[in-house]
Amino acid sequence: SYNLFVLCYTYKVKILVKPNKKESLFMSGYVVVFGGCSWDNTFKQKEDLSYPEFADIGLPGGKGSNQAVAIARAGYKVKMISIIGNDKSGKDILKNLQDNNIDTSCVKVSKEAKSDSASLYVSITGDNNIIRSRESIDEFDIDLIKENEEVIKNADFVVTQTKVPRKVIEALIDFCFKNNVKTVLTPCPAKGYEFCENSNKELLEKITYITANADETKLIMGEEDVEKSIDRLPNLISTAGSKGVYFCDEEGFFVNVPAVEPRELKDTTGAGDTFCGNFIVGILNGLNKKEAVKRGVWAATLKLEHLGAQPGIPTKKELEERTKF
Repeated sequence: SYNLFVLCYTYKVKILVKPNKKESLFMSGYVVVFGGCSWDNTFKQKEDLSYPEFADIGLPGGKGSNQAVAIARAGYKVKMISIIGNDKSGKDILKNLQDNNIDTSCVKVSKEAKSDSASLYVSITGDNNIIRSRESIDEFDIDLIKENEEVIKNADFVVTQTKVPRKVIEALIDFCFKNNVKTVLTPCPAKGYEFCENSNKELLEKITYITANADETKLIMGEEDVEKSIDRLPNLISTAGSKGVYFCDEEGFFVNVPAVEPRELKDTTGAGDTFCGNFIVGILNGLNKKEAVKRGVWAATLKLEHLGAQPGIPTKKELEERTKF
């Protein structure tokens, strides 16, 4: 290569350097996250099993926001399509997205609705019970898709969640399917998306990847056997906590990637969103499905070691320091 460069320089021959396709995609592409943001108040259970009167921490959260932050910290560009309230929480949510280098030019501020909020009760064992207050997410409508058609059509992936109103989810998935845009759906909540119903089956089969926890998988598929569920819906990726992650690889084989035990389990909130975001970035960086799942598992493990949905979501550097990724 050096001798060729010298020869070209001597005879004044121009050199055209073609970037690596994968690297070029990483530098210029982006993921759209179409979903809700909220303000989360977290209550940590005491040793006497009671909960404090006031929240231990208040932080930005919501599945859409969590997934966007996970993707951005993993090193990929993100454009957020969402609606927040014109209140202090909304301002803090917006600033948090921007602080995480997320493009917020497609985030709307509602003139009427408040920002979504949630109270998260985290047990001593790290499990959580979440009480949500839906506000601005109910403002999502099909016009939100129409206003952002070009942004959506040019995305490498569109990520969404079933907290978004059903008619909007259907319109978004249909629009992406018709325009050959890859999609990821987190079915939370899963109720109403049962695979046995023809309309749901048609919708779910249009999606590139569905990332669901064990309970969501059972509810959607109506099946206790996760292998049978994935055999019926091969784009399903089922995260099962300490049992790891189940999925179908590119050759059609059923695979289980084991979980990684955290150094200290503090809070499971946001672990699934962290997995989802890092899995997508793995795929976009050219990893095969199994390696991308491993990346997601490790990222989720690092998140488990922190209280709150977003504080423990690792950056690319932090993930690399604990793993080979």
